[in-house]
Amino acid sequence: MHSFVGVTLSTTALFLALSVLELYVPTMKYIGIELGPRTFLACYAGALTHLLLDAFTGSGIYLAYPFTRKRFAIAHLSYDNPVANTIATAFAIALLLYIAWSRYGHVVSEVMTWLGR
Repeated sequence: MHSFVGVTLSTTALFLALSVLELYVPTMKYIGIELGPRTFLACYAGALTHLLLDAFTGSGIYLAYPFTRKRFAIAHLSYDNPVANTIATAFAIALLLYIAWSRYGHVVSEVMTWLGR
């Protein structure tokens, strides 16, 4: 269900499953997967972002399910709205580029310097 309770439970279950998997699959730390509070918060933020974007659709979300079945919708955009999808996609790409640059920007700068020689 698309609700805060559902997002919290599913994110916690996913994080616990990954934690157990990390105990039995030691290669996870060698490929750069580090489980900790930051990873959990990133997963939770992603799930909350999904809720927020679903609140812009016509069907909305159940904010407080299972306590109430009242739907909440910020706007009534359709799933195939090209303007909304373009804006959401552009925002996601910009965010991913920002994260990549903030984490690996020094590598790109060194490669560009090396290529400029």
